[in-house]
Amino acid sequence: MYVGNGDLGGECMDIERFEDHHESVTFLNELLDEIDEQGMLPSQIHNFAEKKATEGAKKRGEPTPVWHSAGRAEYEAYESMYIPK
Repeated sequence: MYVGNGDLGGECMDIERFEDHHESVTFLNELLDEIDEQGMLPSQIHNFAEKKATEGAKKRGEPTPVWHSAGRAEYEAYESMYIPK
């Protein structure tokens, strides 16, 4: 997700799925730590996300997810995590 000119927009893909919100937050923090530790540039995160998504799908026995435009559910999830109320 990104914010440009005050508008929220972006593409997304399922990387992993969780029943428990706390597990998903832990997983997200681990991904962000890995990005930070490897010193990834913003342009490298796309491939990193694809790799993680492929690994997760393979582990679950599912097809590899594809990038898609963010919809209402993704925007609401993003806003609940990152935009102060």
